[in-house]
Amino acid sequence: MKDLLFIRKIEADKGIDEVYPITFELGGTFEKDAAIKIFNKLEDMKVIESNRFTIRGNSLTIYIQAQNINKVVELLIKEGINIYGIYVVYGDSF
Repeated sequence: MKDLLFIRKIEADKGIDEVYPITFELGGTFEKDAAIKIFNKLEDMKVIESNRFTIRGNSLTIYIQAQNINKVVELLIKEGINIYGIYVVYGDSF
């Protein structure tokens, strides 16, 4: 049960402008250096809302507005990083 996650739903009509800790579950080749590179590029794009981010296993959690998820996905695809899931863990907040 240690891998059990409760995932929070973002309501499109209410929460699109709110900042969430969005977790991107990424491919097995994802490493810390790649996370820092992605984070810096997102900062340059003015997508990041906080300097905090978490790398856990093959996942990266960053604080962004929900409406910017597509910009992050676009960058990850351009960088050749596989995406296996995008979610907000229930109970996580800004």
